[in-house]
Amino acid sequence: AIRNGADLVPVYSFGETDAYDQVDLSRVPVIGSLRERWTRIFGTTLPMVTNIIPLKCDCTTHVGRPIPVERDPDPSPEK
Repeated sequence: AIRNGADLVPVYSFGETDAYDQVDLSRVPVIGSLRERWTRIFGTTLPMVTNIIPLKCDCTTHVGRPIPVERDPDPSPEK
């Protein structure tokens, strides 16, 4: 964004987790323990869903005002 001067647009969605069926980890404890280990190592969860195509659900998306970014073709690491 800095190199090109592209504005940043904040976007947040609610309800998108309802579009996927989660695996019931209580029925497969081995997968649950692997997921916990993954989370400890990488600091993020590994989604385990049973459907590839999202289900129809109500999802609300909020789009904020663009945040202007000043163009700098050679930004410093601090930027």
